[in-house]
Amino acid sequence: MGEAYKMIARRIIDEVWNRGEIRNVTDLIAKEFVMHRRGQRITGGPDLVAGSIMMTRASFPDLVASIDTLIAEDDCVAMYLTITGTHTGDPFYGIQPSGREIRIAQTGILRFESGKAAESWMVLDELALMEQLGARMPRPR
Repeated sequence: MGEAYKMIARRIIDEVWNRGEIRNVTDLIAKEFVMHRRGQRITGGPDLVAGSIMMTRASFPDLVASIDTLIAEDDCVAMYLTITGTHTGDPFYGIQPSGREIRIAQTGILRFESGKAAESWMVLDELALMEQLGARMPRPR
């Protein structure tokens, strides 16, 4: 199943993230999809993923996630991505469009169930992103 899951992970990155083919989200993401991010457990299924993609692509219309590494084991695929884009669209988390190019790393794990991504743990280099956008990171509380 590892190779099949890697193929699905590639489709999520290539079709949905890179080409913005949101209609494919329901074919690739489980209805009960859970995103683990910054210590939070966020539920929302395909709509959660579609919303995240649309918001990010609205800010970075030329966004490209390049797959550097995919490793599959059991029902999981680990990935290392390089994300590039230009902030020419909408404000991004309150940061006005800067016209700046970004190049950041993202690592993560997708867990699959019944042929669809059911859970994700993704870590993005947010400090590098904010620095490249000319913004400052908020202080931890």
